[in-house]
Amino acid sequence: MFGNKMLALLAAAGSSVAEWNAYEKEVIAHHSMGPPFIQDWWQGGIPYWDFGGDSVVTDNFVRLTPDKQSRDGWLWNDEQNDIPQWEATVGFRIHGVRSPGADGIAVWYVANPVKTVGSLWGSPSNFNGIAIIFDTYDNDNKQDNPSVTMIWNDGGAKRWNTDEDLLSDGLIRCVYQYRNTNKKDIVYARIQYKNKVVEIWMKTGNNGAETYCGSSKELDLPTGWYFGVTATTGHLADNQDIHSFHITPAAGIHLTEGPDQEHPIHDPKQAAEHKEYWRAKTPEERAAEEKAKKEQEEKEKQEEYNRLQKARQAEEEKRKQEEEQRKKLLNEQQANVKAQQKAAQELAEQQAAKARAQQQAQQQAQGGQANNQQVNQQQVNQQQVNNQQQQGGQQANPQQQGGQQANPQQQQGGQQANPQQQGGQQANPQQQQGGQQA
Repeated sequence: MFGNKMLALLAAAGSSVAEWNAYEKEVIAHHSMGPPFIQDWWQGGIPYWDFGGDSVVTDNFVRLTPDKQSRDGWLWNDEQNDIPQWEATVGFRIHGVRSPGADGIAVWYVANPVKTVGSLWGSPSNFNGIAIIFDTYDNDNKQDNPSVTMIWNDGGAKRWNTDEDLLSDGLIRCVYQYRNTNKKDIVYARIQYKNKVVEIWMKTGNNGAETYCGSSKELDLPTGWYFGVTATTGHLADNQDIHSFHITPAAGIHLTEGPDQEHPIHDPKQAAEHKEYWRAKTPEERAAEEKAKKEQEEKEKQEEYNRLQKARQAEEEKRKQEEEQRKKLLNEQQANVKAQQKAAQELAEQQAAKARAQQQAQQQAQGGQANNQQVNQQQVNQQQVNNQQQQGGQQANPQQQGGQQANPQQQQGGQQANPQQQGGQQANPQQQQGGQQA
C-alpha cells in the first residue's frame, strides 16, 4: 500500500507525526492542476486532465465557456481518486459584461466521467455521485442567486427542478456572490469529504475570510471515482474560467491505510520542481528553448533523412541483388533451353541419319532384287536363244554329215602330201648340222 510505503520512508528518515502532518496540505499532483497551463501543453495536454467541448486552455486559466450563447465545456481528471478522505479546492471566476449572466459551473465527483455535453450544467443528468452547482441565473426570481447547491444521484434517471434553482433537490445550499468579482479576486470553493460527510466553504481572494456554506447527510463516496468540472451557457452567457483545482488529504486525516494506486504525494521539493517546470518562461528562456527545439528538430530531421537514405540504399541493394538473381535465373533458364534445343537437334539429326541409312538400305535391297531379276531375265532370254539355236542346228546336221563323209578323202589326200613335209623335216637336220659347223 502506498501509505505504508510513505510511512516507512518517513520512519526511515526519522520523521515525527508533526512532520507527517505537513503532508495533509500537500497537493496530490495526479488529481490537481494549476497555472501556467499552456507551457508545452500540446505535448500531452494538461497533465492528468482532459478537456473538451468549447473549453480553451490559456496560460492562466481554462475557459470552459466564452461569453457566448449556447456553449458547453468540460474538464475531467483522468486518474481515479485514490484518497479515501479528501479536500478539493477549486479556484474560479465567472464574469460577463451583461447582467444577469448564465448558467454557471458544476464540480463533480462521480463513478464515471462523461466527456460529452449534457443537460445538467454541461453534463448528463443521470450521474452516479455528487455535483456542486454554482448557479448564476435566478430562474424563480426569488433573488437567491448566485447560489451554491450540492445534489446527489445514484445513476438513475431523475427530473431535476431547475425551474426553482434546485431548491427541492439540494443536500447543501447557500447564496454567495461569486459573479463579476474583481479581476484579481479569484473565488475559491473548498469541498471536504471526511467521515462520510461533505462540507463546503467559500471565499473570495487569497486573503478573504471563509464563509461556511453547509454540510450534507452521511454519504458513501468510495475511492476509484473521478473529479471533474463542467459549464454551460444558454440564452444568457458568461465567461466561466477555472484557475486551479487542488486535491489534498482531508485535514487531520493520516493516510495510514494509504491509496490503492501507485501515485506519489508531492513533497515540497517535488512541488517546487513542478512549479518551476510549469511556470511562465522569460523571453531569454523561451528563445533558448526555441533554439534547442529547432536544433532538436533539425537533428531529428537529419536522423530521419539518414534513416530514409539508409533504407533507400538497403532497398536499392536488395533490388540489385534481386535483379542479379533474376538475371542469373534467366541465364540458367536460357542455358537450359539451349541445351534442350541442342539435345533435341542432335536427337533429330541422329533420327534423320538413321532414317537415311534405313532408306539407303532399302534402296540397295530393292536395286539388288532388280539386278537379280535382270540377270534372271537375261538367263531366260539366253536360254531361249540357245534353245532356238539348238533347234536350228538339228535341222542342218544332215549336210554336216555329208561333209563329214567327204572329209576322209581330204584327210587321206592330206596325209599323202605329208611325206614331202616329212622329207623337208629330214633335210632340216642336215641344214641344222651344216649351220652349226659353219
